Amino acid sequence: MTKTDLNDMSLLDLFLMETVSQCLNLSHEICRWDDGPGRGPDFNTMHRAIHSITGAARIVDLQAVIGLTQAIEHSLPIAAAQPAAEIRHLLESAVDQLNQVAQTKASQLNETLLEKKNLFANLIKHLGELQSSTPTPPPSSIEQAALATKPALLASQGLFQIFTEDAENHLAVLSDNLIHIEKTPQSGVLLESSMRAVHSLKGAARIIELGPIVSLTHAMEDLFIAAEEGSISLGSNHIDTLFAAADLIRNLTKQEESGIDQWFERHTEKIKSLVDQIRSIAGSRSATPATPTPAQGPPAETASYPSTETEPPVNRRQSHLDVAGLDRYLRVSAQGMGRILALASEAMIESRWLPNITTTVSRVKRQQDEVWYALEKLRAQLPGTGISAALDSGLADISTKLKRSQDFFGRQIIELTEHSTLAVNIAHRLHHEIITNRMQPLSEGLRGLPRLVRDLSRKLGKSVRLEVIGAETLIDRDILEKLESPFNHLITNAIDHGIEHPEHRVKVGKAKEATIKISARHHAGMLVISVADDGRGLDYETLRAKAVEKRLVSNKIAAELSEAELSEFLFLPNFTTKESADSTSGRGVGLDIVYNAIREVRGSIELRSTAGQGLSFELHLPLTLSIIRGLLIEINNEPYALPLINIDHAIRLPRNEIKEMGNRQYFISNNKRIGIITAQQSLELKEHELSDDTLSIIVLNSISNTYGLIVDRFQGIRDLVVQPLNPRLGKLKSISAAAIGEDGTPILILDINDLRQSMDHLISGDRLQRIEPQVLGADQPKQKKILVVDDSITVREVERKILTEHGFEVEVAIDGLEAWNMIRHFHYDLIITDIDMPNLDGIELLVHIKETANYENTPVIILSYKDREEDRTRGLEAGADYYLTKSSFHKLALIEAVEDLIGSPGDKQ
Repeated sequence: MTKTDLNDMSLLDLFLMETVSQCLNLSHEICRWDDGPGRGPDFNTMHRAIHSITGAARIVDLQAVIGLTQAIEHSLPIAAAQPAAEIRHLLESAVDQLNQVAQTKASQLNETLLEKKNLFANLIKHLGELQSSTPTPPPSSIEQAALATKPALLASQGLFQIFTEDAENHLAVLSDNLIHIEKTPQSGVLLESSMRAVHSLKGAARIIELGPIVSLTHAMEDLFIAAEEGSISLGSNHIDTLFAAADLIRNLTKQEESGIDQWFERHTEKIKSLVDQIRSIAGSRSATPATPTPAQGPPAETASYPSTETEPPVNRRQSHLDVAGLDRYLRVSAQGMGRILALASEAMIESRWLPNITTTVSRVKRQQDEVWYALEKLRAQLPGTGISAALDSGLADISTKLKRSQDFFGRQIIELTEHSTLAVNIAHRLHHEIITNRMQPLSEGLRGLPRLVRDLSRKLGKSVRLEVIGAETLIDRDILEKLESPFNHLITNAIDHGIEHPEHRVKVGKAKEATIKISARHHAGMLVISVADDGRGLDYETLRAKAVEKRLVSNKIAAELSEAELSEFLFLPNFTTKESADSTSGRGVGLDIVYNAIREVRGSIELRSTAGQGLSFELHLPLTLSIIRGLLIEINNEPYALPLINIDHAIRLPRNEIKEMGNRQYFISNNKRIGIITAQQSLELKEHELSDDTLSIIVLNSISNTYGLIVDRFQGIRDLVVQPLNPRLGKLKSISAAAIGEDGTPILILDINDLRQSMDHLISGDRLQRIEPQVLGADQPKQKKILVVDDSITVREVERKILTEHGFEVEVAIDGLEAWNMIRHFHYDLIITDIDMPNLDGIELLVHIKETANYENTPVIILSYKDREEDRTRGLEAGADYYLTKSSFHKLALIEAVEDLIGSPGDKQ
């Protein structure tokens, strides 16, 4: 028979459909294994089902599937003669693997089978061993032997890492379910889900021959079955025991593969003890246990058991492996993903050059057109001059060749433009796809919180419920990994410090059960996470007293501090309102750790509290660490960027609004005093005199102070791809990373934490540069300011550099609409504008200027590609004072036109 092409989707789809159907039949029969004599599995039905899968696999030539199905088929007679538990679990594992293959898309089938190659070989090996094995001992003997036998880990096949990844998913489901079962012990759905999770753990452990874990999970499975049958009702003590077992398995998954044997040597007795405890519970058929001892938790009437949602999310984490732990996804290391992202970022940056190259080539084409027009104009004038026929023929030949070159150039520009657009689009899509694949739902970082709430609330005798809203909100995994510790500290802080005991809550009219609510949402390109409780809130007078007691502020200053300012002390190291430390809290490190962790991922945190009603922390985080949305600024004629997430607000402030107190200068914003510091001082750059009547100030918040950073000018908001600095440079003061601008200009990203420390140091040492309230003396000329308006970043930057080097102050706008808004708010001595621009073109801008009384005398230069006489006439009639063409543009012509209209930079006005 000719081998069927695996791209023949119709045959593959038929095979997959057939396999799904037959796996259902097989699973149904295996589930009847323990039904007793005469009611067990129908092995004839199983044989027909597995034979059908083998036949279907032969048609599409899937040799890997054929090998496994034949091994299953050969083991069925042995199972029928001696239906032992070991045989059952091997068959169940094999059928589960076939079912996973059947759930695969046809296009991914080859990849899936390749990934399962070792696992299939292992199953075939064990199924084959059944044919020559001795009679299998009873299940109880098997389990005792498993406990006494050293695990024979299949390290050579590298399956332990796969087991650990799969176990993490099953343990997460189990942990969630146990918390819900504690509140609703008769929930059949939860008990069934827990039994399935433990059963899957058992199957995965059996495949890699972790005998003691097989025994432990089998005991847990029996306990859940007993609870599902109604023989027992799981209480808090039972849940504690099950959690202890789950924690032990989780501890195993954290080990290195080389240390597994040593781990089992250390924990054999603990596993045996847990198996005995669980079997004792399952065999007791007892009701919910009596009130726990103090060591186990508070009295039952005050204990609380958290839930994450109104309805328990049974099986909400889809395991990649149901039994043996080998998923259908390609594994890539975190370092590998980082390198791929870096390459995609470079591709995106490089693609930004293409539109500029296209623009340059188009400019050359226009210059070529000008030459041809000039030649044709000359030829039109020559016939009357008596030139020779040879010269006329030669000029005609040059004109024809030049025209042919123009046409060729035009076609190449069209192709280049299409290629440029496509390349930019592909580069952006590639980068976006990689960023998307790095994202994980927030729920992945919250797995341990329900358990933390449950254990801590029981320990402290409080009743607490955890709610999560927006658990599927996506976040970069690098950020998510760093949020585990902050979440733990915030939850601990809420339960220990904020939430009252149940009897106190009832007295003040609150519900006996407190609520901690975690909510997440995307907002303005950032991730906003709120952690709120409905406890007692902050006692600001206690905070005020503690701040004075720790000598952080004087009595006089403390009395003037607002509630917002007082709450910021909570984030300082070693600051706590608790009188004495215990094992839970009181050392003053929790919120300090939270603050530093959030700061490390370029985020910010805000605290809000209402006395008697609760406390909330709001975390503002970037969606990813690879891209930031930043404010571009200019300092000493160089571009820098500050992440928007670190900026409170930016302001243009007239100098006459600067005030002084002692030797410190400040301004008032939102009824708050904000000290000012120049960026040159903070970055230790060369100082220069600020010569503008209006200062560009960025307001930055820190724990104890709010600062205004004075920069030379704002350049706008941009999305920047973060490029890490070369490690050989070491840590550069006040610089965290770099980026590349759209025109290829390198941009340094400022480190906000270093800046704050530098500001604190300058203020404490009283070394601040003084800002004069007026720019210049009466006999000194004022620097003249020019606004450049052009939608081409290349043209804008060329003009800005020419004028800045000549001594003028220059600001830029990307179109006429932005320019008009700037003109209405600031004074400019001259405006230089293009004509063709989006939103508002140059002629419309010129009309607005000349028709408005306050700006009608402002001189305007048009600098345009349009060089026809009618274009020049149209611009001059609209009110332009000069009309320059970019085709003939050069530095000297621009400076001459500017000085003709407003004089040189040093002239008095």
